[in-house]
Amino acid sequence: NLSGSGNTAWGPYIAHAEGNTSAAFGAIPQVGIATASTSASSDNGTASSYVYSNIQLYFQTQLINSQINPGLNFIPVLISAEGAGHSERTGFGLAESKGTVLVSGSNLNSQPLLFEFDAYVVDEIAFDAVDSENQTDSFDGSESVSLITGDVYTVTIFSSCKSWVAPIGGQSAGASAGCTSWVDPFFAFDQAAFDEQMGENTYRLDEYYQFVFSPNVPVPEPETYSLMLVGLGLVGFAARRRYRL
Repeated sequence: NLSGSGNTAWGPYIAHAEGNTSAAFGAIPQVGIATASTSASSDNGTASSYVYSNIQLYFQTQLINSQINPGLNFIPVLISAEGAGHSERTGFGLAESKGTVLVSGSNLNSQPLLFEFDAYVVDEIAFDAVDSENQTDSFDGSESVSLITGDVYTVTIFSSCKSWVAPIGGQSAGASAGCTSWVDPFFAFDQAAFDEQMGENTYRLDEYYQFVFSPNVPVPEPETYSLMLVGLGLVGFAARRRYRL
């Protein structure tokens, strides 16, 4: 959260930029969420702000009931994701809100599963009258995929906001821009797809298989879920803030 003031050829100016970002883990099936928000405002000055939040986690499906040992080579999994971003600006400037959920690994490497949005507004005419615009973009969808039992898959959750304003040409009203962004993935067995595949021989997947996540992902009833993925290490987390006046 930074502010500045001074004098330019157009007279005194006041510039302000601020932002915040966070990344957190939930419990199955809502595994992780990344949020970011930023704003910049200026009166005859220049202000910009950029923040992003990023999570990377790992998961696999694992046989837990030896009654069907060695079990299935592929498990139908329903991967869902929600996310939304909003950008707005008044006067000369821009704002962009972006969010992605990316799932990759094994049979998904050639075509990873991607959910994304990009809400972008920009004033492309520097000397026009002060005007305003806003844009909202989002995703809310699900994909059923067959994942290899025991193989490790990577989930990357990214959310970012950036804004920049620079009222020029004597825009005494100043300029402002801001945005918000959030994303969140969900994981569940696709029981309906499995029932269709198996017919009369079907059974409850959650009675024979479980999701195993990276060590730092909390889950309900810890005694039911193993939290160890040998050789994977800890969950990665990265956040960056940058403000410039």
